[in-house]
Amino acid sequence: MNIVLLIPIFKNTTWLQRRCDPVNDIFDNCLEFVGGKINVNEDIDIAGIREFYEEVKIKLSKNDIVEWMSFDFKYPSFAKKHIFKTYKINIEHNTNLYKQLSENKKGQWYDIVTLDKLNIPKANIQIAKELQKEIR
Repeated sequence: MNIVLLIPIFKNTTWLQRRCDPVNDIFDNCLEFVGGKINVNEDIDIAGIREFYEEVKIKLSKNDIVEWMSFDFKYPSFAKKHIFKTYKINIEHNTNLYKQLSENKKGQWYDIVTLDKLNIPKANIQIAKELQKEIR
């Protein structure tokens, strides 16, 4: 399964939303980046923009996102591995987007230094470590 994640960055913080998923309890109450499944024949960047709008109701353009990293991860409880494609959203020069996310009740800004101490999905630990490397 191909997954796209969008990672908003502002200074040394990133925006995460809380997931409520009692059916898949390994994700229930986790903090996670915005994203989801890439549909068949869908461009990855368009999938990310679509997922961002579906989840937080904020419209992005291709100019707002920058391709970052890709990696594979296999959860033991799933039959297939997940292929993650990630994009960063640099908010330093987009104060309107920072304000919209700050006012969004679905999530909040978290210090990148503390990401690995938060309840995040196992696949996102690799992202947390890479973000932490970048700010050192």
